[in-house]
Amino acid sequence: MNNKLGFGGEHLGKEFDLVSLAWPYNERFQKSAALVMAESLIGKKGGRILDLGAGTGLTALPLLGMISKSHHVIELEAQPIMLDQARLKLRDYSEQTEYILDDALNALSPMPSNSLDGVISGFFFHNLPKDQRASLWELLSDRLRPGAMISACDKVVPDNLDLHRLLVQEQIKTFDVFAEHGHPELQREWAEHTHQDDLDPVTESELREMMRYGFTDLQIFERELVDIRFSCRLPQSHEM
Repeated sequence: MNNKLGFGGEHLGKEFDLVSLAWPYNERFQKSAALVMAESLIGKKGGRILDLGAGTGLTALPLLGMISKSHHVIELEAQPIMLDQARLKLRDYSEQTEYILDDALNALSPMPSNSLDGVISGFFFHNLPKDQRASLWELLSDRLRPGAMISACDKVVPDNLDLHRLLVQEQIKTFDVFAEHGHPELQREWAEHTHQDDLDPVTESELREMMRYGFTDLQIFERELVDIRFSCRLPQSHEM
């Protein structure tokens, strides 16, 4: 999980999975994103799926439990402490997983065109600056095979500025639960992280604009505060 201003705070990466205390929908979002990807792979063999900004493996774990053993999941994460947690969480799937410790753009750049059969992502795109987000979408449109899907959860604010501000404030309030559970440091660091995110947020309009790189069938399945679950795909015949 990269961050435009650094995934700051000494506790966030170490105790990232505790965010489900504040966002009780978190695991449901991750499992649902995994299910959409798994359904897109039905009837296919030998697929290579990139877990973009893999974090602690929360999206990959349910996916690996749904797909055939012929498929391979690449865990791409820039934070060592989080990738170590993913390795532990996914240890039962060692023959189906690969781990890359790197920045997303650096890791994708040398990959061949048409080499990926899908991308899953749990709250990653918003952590990049806007120009890097555009570069990433452009790279993905080349690295994915025709017909391949992106299934993701992310922070995407509404275009309506008043609603945007309201939802951000409501999300910050959810972090009060950390103090109630004896983790005031997480309350502080998640609030700071959210304020940083809001300096350069992904908007619904920007997400639609990214379809210009050849993606189609954008679907937003559900929203909880500033968090959404979405998917899109490349058409079966695709040229950049």
